Amino acid sequence: MKQTILRFFISGLMTCALIFSALPLQAQMTLDGSGSVSVNAVDPVLIASIRDDGDTALAGATSIFVSGKYAYVTSEIDDGVEIIDISDPAYPEHVGAIYDDDDTALDGASSIFVSGKYAYVTANIDGGVEIIDISDPTNPTHVSSITDMVGRKLSGAHSIFVSGRYAYVASLNDSGVEIIDISDPASPIHVGSIGDTGDRALGGAKSIYVSGKYAYVAAYVDDGVEILDISDPANPTHKGAIFAATSDALLDGAGSIYVSGRYAYVAAQGDNAVTVLDISDPENPTHVSSFIDDSITKMGSPKSIYISGQYAYIASGFGFEILNISDPENLTHAGSSSRSLSMSTYISGKYAYIATKSGDDGVDILDISGIDAPAACIGSIAASTLEVSENAQVGNNLQVNSSLNVGPGGIKSDGPVSITRNGADDDTNAILKLCRTNTD
Repeated sequence: MKQTILRFFISGLMTCALIFSALPLQAQMTLDGSGSVSVNAVDPVLIASIRDDGDTALAGATSIFVSGKYAYVTSEIDDGVEIIDISDPAYPEHVGAIYDDDDTALDGASSIFVSGKYAYVTANIDGGVEIIDISDPTNPTHVSSITDMVGRKLSGAHSIFVSGRYAYVASLNDSGVEIIDISDPASPIHVGSIGDTGDRALGGAKSIYVSGKYAYVAAYVDDGVEILDISDPANPTHKGAIFAATSDALLDGAGSIYVSGRYAYVAAQGDNAVTVLDISDPENPTHVSSFIDDSITKMGSPKSIYISGQYAYIASGFGFEILNISDPENLTHAGSSSRSLSMSTYISGKYAYIATKSGDDGVDILDISGIDAPAACIGSIAASTLEVSENAQVGNNLQVNSSLNVGPGGIKSDGPVSITRNGADDDTNAILKLCRTNTD
């Protein structure tokens, strides 16, 4: 295994510096007499599993999302959503479930996204999106649903991403993307859609990721990636695309996509590979590198990819693979674990949560902790600048002392909004000012 040497430099009684280079996820440290620390890579460790039984909705687990102390899992066989208490990851517990019936759209539940007190679920057989109130995890309840019809792109709804007041859905059968206004969860409204044409990579749209004013779509049939401009949700437009057939990118059976910074990471099932794309110019995405499954890795038929820190986590047909992506041009194997057919993974803290099926239907929980951990649990932190490259979730209150700037995704509130002005009464200073900026 690869070793990394770290050295302590001590000056005075209370000063100590520790220099880290890129380290594997799970690590073993030894300190020798010269002051050197040796770090050896160790594969992630299975600490717990929960399997399908008479109480759980885990048969044919397809997708997993973690929020707070709960994991939410879709089941395409049980046609439902399972809620698991993971407050103690070593002892996951079933707390609630909801199944398809005459009111819900959960037949063939395939993907889930949690935002606030709602879970948004795609159902590929029902051809739609189900919205569930999860404020009481022991009793998830149907709120509303929206299904396919003329003018919509929801047939074979396969993947969902929520950003602000909109839900974005990649639909496999319709080979397109549907945009839904979810500002009122009780009444989701079709806003816009876009389908496949010759210059678009939307054939067999299977996975979607939204970042800023762009949506990135992995196209399973077209073997490519489509970039959509969604600045006007009512009129999403083609911005750029890249195909396996016209580039050296390994994108055969592109089935999952995750965007981090200037790069998009794509799991290509047909190529048994992960491909990195430079998306800094959305009109011209370019191939950076690819990593192909080999005799050491567990990446055959990759189903899902999740990026956290300098690592890519891949759920595959042969298990769970971890790649070091600190150099996007040279991905390297960092660890792996043999599992049953792994369909989806979500990273939270020092744990990887994996939805599995095909005999061992359920959820596996792996310990991926290490020195260079992708996340940390900290009681209190003070920083002059805090930059979050992906998502931030605040469990209680967020206080902003100066100003709050929000991108094109907008602001979505599940409760009332109160605006108060402090200081002298001055008619020249508005309490609330609404502006619209038109862009080309």
